Amino acid sequence: MTISLETKIEDIPRVGKVLANRLAKLGLHRVSDLLYYFPFRYDDFSQLIPIAKIQANTTVTIKGRINLITNKRAFRRRMFITECLISDETGTIKAVWFNQPFITRLLGQGETVYFSGKVEQNAYGLQLVSPAYEKIKEEQTHTARIIPVYPLAEKLTAKQLRYIIHQTLPLAETLTDWLPEV
Repeated sequence: MTISLETKIEDIPRVGKVLANRLAKLGLHRVSDLLYYFPFRYDDFSQLIPIAKIQANTTVTIKGRINLITNKRAFRRRMFITECLISDETGTIKAVWFNQPFITRLLGQGETVYFSGKVEQNAYGLQLVSPAYEKIKEEQTHTARIIPVYPLAEKLTAKQLRYIIHQTLPLAETLTDWLPEV
């Protein structure tokens, strides 16, 4: 199926009725609506930093190999903590996510992945807290580049919205540019 500007969102590959209804809450019904749905800011994750040069209270992007990834229950609280030990040629750092045990099914030991997020210092050293992650592929969508940040609706994730909009971007070439050529 070919996608056009008038294609309904639910007809885009990998978008079903549930996701289409969540997008409808944002006023997004057709592909053309997605192209005119602009981010409210951008996060610059384009600069890769070696682990050895990471400093506390900064936002970084690293490319690292997963040495270990595991889930554990938090002591006293009813939540899962997912911990990941990441290394590159220069060092090792830990990444931590809260109540996201599914991450261990998505990322595996030995994989090389981009991680982008805030670095915090605790008693055990530096760690990435709830970083965005993306397996390395030909073109990155969520890390290792300048990332658009869109307004979201309930139960709609930034990754879902970026993925859908990314699929429709080639159609932007068919839109009329109202700015005059200089």
